[in-house]
Amino acid sequence: MAQDTDLITKVIIVDEDNQVLLLLRGIDSKDPFTLDIPGGHILVGESLMTGAMREVKEETNLDLKKENLIHVKKIDRTNYYKTAVWHGTIFSPEELTEHKSYLWANIESIKYLKGSIIPSRHYGTMLEVLEAGG
Repeated sequence: MAQDTDLITKVIIVDEDNQVLLLLRGIDSKDPFTLDIPGGHILVGESLMTGAMREVKEETNLDLKKENLIHVKKIDRTNYYKTAVWHGTIFSPEELTEHKSYLWANIESIKYLKGSIIPSRHYGTMLEVLEAGG
């Protein structure tokens, strides 16, 4: 099994209605019962983009392509990407392994949920992407 590095990627997936895909974390995860964007640690020898695509596939079942990923910013060890292009169907809640469920949230919902069930470390970047129109 490949070893994790200390680098993290997160992918802000935006749909045609300018909503972000959020995943509900399970009880055994960091920040249980909070909403998060897909992503995770990069593996040793893996590029940031490849790691971002792998994490999205593992967590959602969606396939991404490098040419559709746009680097938004880097904060500490976390690199944020965004995309409005994906292929496939999201896992049903019963098929999710790392998370309990998912939802699509618009900008008003994200503003309302800030700091309560959306960790503040991702809030600002999600808001920037939505306010820029995805």
